[in-house]
Amino acid sequence: MRRAAVALLLSLAVAPHAAALADRGLIPLTPGVEVHEPDQVAVVAWSGGRELMILATNVRADGEAEVLEVLPLPSLPEVYEGSWDSLYEVVA
Repeated sequence: MRRAAVALLLSLAVAPHAAALADRGLIPLTPGVEVHEPDQVAVVAWSGGRELMILATNVRADGEAEVLEVLPLPSLPEVYEGSWDSLYEVVA
């Protein structure tokens, strides 16, 4: 029962953000602080049934804030720190 309640609360918290940001939700955990996502750049590639996504996001807040970021994915991802060079190569 508790797990269902937590899932419901998380869904309700993310729902207002889902319409504005279809890729992820930003939920500020610090009261009274607004969080903004003015810029985002992504490169997505597929090879042999495997998807690679390089995502760079600019997140700003009105003050010091803790933020919960929710990014729904179809399966558990392997996450690695990327490099801006990958994005520059695509644009060049």
